[in-house]
Amino acid sequence: PRRDALVPYLKQSRPCMAHVKQKLLEDGYCIVPSVLSKEECDAEMDRLWEYITTRSPAVRRDDASTWYPAEDGDDDPWPHTGWKSFSDMFQSHGAGWVFSELRVKLADRVFTPLFGTSELHCSKE
Repeated sequence: PRRDALVPYLKQSRPCMAHVKQKLLEDGYCIVPSVLSKEECDAEMDRLWEYITTRSPAVRRDDASTWYPAEDGDDDPWPHTGWKSFSDMFQSHGAGWVFSELRVKLADRVFTPLFGTSELHCSKE
């Protein structure tokens, strides 16, 4: 498949999306500012840290020294499986579902206006 196969589907139905197609073609990504309020960002950060500290209680949000192994060669303190094929927390432990509400907000605020439809599919894979 062509790497730009979705470009013809970009509708840019809101003025804030006018630059998206150009930036995607030029840079391969686009930053869309002010999609979430500060309060919404804070709530999502709280949700992430709730997940992390529930899965790995040794990792503490307010203590950066707990974010790294104490010694070289020690286990990573972050949620992980220990498997080489699915080692990180987003491939296991249900972490892909942490931001379910955020995905809905992003679909409504970014992707629906960008593609001009609410018929969207979202997958954590």
